[in-house]
Amino acid sequence: MELRSFSISLFQAIEHPLVANSFFKKHVKVLESFGVEGVSSMSNDWQFKPTVWLFVMKNEVGEMIGGVRLDIKSGFSMPLEVALQDYPMVTSKVECLALADGVAELCGLWIEKDYRRANLANALMKAAIATAPNIGVKYILGFANEYSYKTTEKLGFRKIESVENEGVFYYPDDRYRSLLIELDSTALYTLEEKDLQTIVEIREDLLCVSVENSQDGVSMVHYNMSTESIRIMKMAETVKARLAA
Repeated sequence: MELRSFSISLFQAIEHPLVANSFFKKHVKVLESFGVEGVSSMSNDWQFKPTVWLFVMKNEVGEMIGGVRLDIKSGFSMPLEVALQDYPMVTSKVECLALADGVAELCGLWIEKDYRRANLANALMKAAIATAPNIGVKYILGFANEYSYKTTEKLGFRKIESVENEGVFYYPDDRYRSLLIELDSTALYTLEEKDLQTIVEIREDLLCVSVENSQDGVSMVHYNMSTESIRIMKMAETVKARLAA
């Protein structure tokens, strides 16, 4: 069985405009192939926000073949806030989480057609979950449809039932029944041991290699969540811990 190799790297969108623009164009192309329109995250406004982080997946020859974003609530609205602006309970929920320990939306997930059976969405989401606390985010919100909910649930996300419609919305249009979901990225008690180990290793070391099984066979995923700003934050945490000891 062929072993395929992929890499996931982290970029702050505003610092890497070429990467962000390529990510945006490829994401829109994938959505259009499904006939999807009206998605809030299809706007390219996020490219100019300092609170957006990109998780970019590449194949063996360096082609961008997938990605996902973390869009932090910090002076800017997240895409789901725009989409659900007529629902005051959702707005209140977001504001409360933002004031607590930081909240971001997991959005803009896309995978090129030839790679959709390789379980790469799972790997991208693990990278985002692992990185969240390192960029000041405890809570992650998002939308899940009937196809993606099993994957998000496996990684600890749960439907938010304390808002309008018990967390069920038709988004981006009446064809798509979507669930509003949330995750405490610091409380990963329901994860399988392998997924938890991968997330913890990425979070602590910023680098990790994991093996993923899928319908397409076996894939090796190389994670690199190291950026200058995150390295500085990690160093500050280390110094603080030593001073407190």
